Amino acid sequence: MAVLLLSVHEEQVETQSRNLGLHRITHYLRRNGMQCDICEIGLDDEKAYLARAEQGAYSLIGLSSTYVFLEKELKAFLPFKKAAERCHAFTCVGGQAPSRAAAFWLELGFDGVIRGYGELPMLELARVLEGTPAGAKPDLRAVPSLTWRNGSEIFENPSMPLTPALFRDLNYTYAKEMGIPAVWRSLLSENEPEKGEESSRYRAFKAWRLFTSHKCPNRCGYCSSSNFLEQVYGKNCASFGLTVDEVIDLVSFYYTTYGISFFNIHDDDFTSPKRFTRDFCRKVIDLKQRGELPQQMAFFCQSRVVDFLDLKTRQPDLEILRLMKAAGFHRISFGVENFSEKMLLTPIMHKKGYNDAIIMELLRAAQRLDIESGVNFMICVPEAEPDDVRLNLERLIDVQEMNGIAIMNMYIQSYPGSFAFMNPHYPALTSQHVSPLNGREYVKQKHFIPHHPRVREALAYYMDCGVREAVDAYKKQYPNVHVQEMKMLNLIKAHVMAKHLGFDSLVNRLEKSIQQRAAFLKKQGN
Repeated sequence: MAVLLLSVHEEQVETQSRNLGLHRITHYLRRNGMQCDICEIGLDDEKAYLARAEQGAYSLIGLSSTYVFLEKELKAFLPFKKAAERCHAFTCVGGQAPSRAAAFWLELGFDGVIRGYGELPMLELARVLEGTPAGAKPDLRAVPSLTWRNGSEIFENPSMPLTPALFRDLNYTYAKEMGIPAVWRSLLSENEPEKGEESSRYRAFKAWRLFTSHKCPNRCGYCSSSNFLEQVYGKNCASFGLTVDEVIDLVSFYYTTYGISFFNIHDDDFTSPKRFTRDFCRKVIDLKQRGELPQQMAFFCQSRVVDFLDLKTRQPDLEILRLMKAAGFHRISFGVENFSEKMLLTPIMHKKGYNDAIIMELLRAAQRLDIESGVNFMICVPEAEPDDVRLNLERLIDVQEMNGIAIMNMYIQSYPGSFAFMNPHYPALTSQHVSPLNGREYVKQKHFIPHHPRVREALAYYMDCGVREAVDAYKKQYPNVHVQEMKMLNLIKAHVMAKHLGFDSLVNRLEKSIQQRAAFLKKQGN
């Protein structure tokens, strides 16, 4: 009997969205003698895998699930659930969100939930199912990190310990063994700049993702990533990461084996601690000078603003920026979160040590070094007042005029496991659904609701019809322009909010910026 692992392709996430975690679990199962198939619904031929499931080829069918795209995932999984029921296969679900709210996913109709790293639990679960006689109930008590139901009772098996050795094996030893799955190789060679982007050279390189550590040192109130493993493995779960030499070895391996010359380092915060970043950059620079790595090799990472500040002066640390630029970091994504210091200090943000002036000085310093800045920020923080919204909309224009990449979210998404998720001070908009797997109703939180009545009403209008109507209007105004290009769409979204809140001077500035962007896109043939 075999294992089938599924995920659902979501175009909104990223073009290279194949589920690397499932490929790693698949490799782990196969290297331990277990037959395993993997299918990403929407990209692969799921009908072929469904046919095998209906023929009883799988004893275990697992889904990698999220919270944001849950409705789509449940609908896609339904035919596999029906096949599993007919053939007495076990269905399980895993991922960060199910790990933090296992009982919720059991109520949706899954037989079990895998919490945390899935490699060892999936292997043990598959072995138990394989060794269970036909028609008998499997004894699931020994499967680590499994939450399961027996009748009306829910059992949560103890988690396996997460050790530095296991982390190293999964992210270094086994990563090299697995290499780059064939399904990715054509995508890597076609990773060309998107139309309409003024500075997208980082996309022109072949790209591959690296995971070098697992724990973010911050405690942002809206985020559940930092406490994910603590919830699974306990409060004493230490912070693990690869050594500089191991990361360098991975980079060299992917370059010499596959010709990869661009790496997207997917850690929550690669630049903490600075010492690690400095050592990594110096070794990369040395290898480039010796000709062991190509000069054009480039890197992209995520970071926090405070990682780039001098501890004494609280001003941008130019030395670390210059070093990263020399090593090939052509783009850095800064988790700004909000330009209003008042909002940064709210519990849902919990960001200290910087303000609007510091953020802008850091972005200008990166611009002077020709480092493309990715700026992630959220507008309608629950405590935001109209002036806070205005400041962030103004900064959107400033960032884009500096040729930065602005990732602007008009609201804060509600995620299970975050500090704010069950906090009564932060009510969230909810929606009611019915799980297609078992017909049970469930309630899902969507985004947090602003406290200020004007901001709350403006966001409701934005979500209900404002953006859609504005995009349709600009399609008519600029028939030969792709108005949903990222920078153009950002300006349109900002215009909707500014106009609804009565920021007349900002509306005029945004209209000029939209005209300039439309002219640029038209000139580029977009």
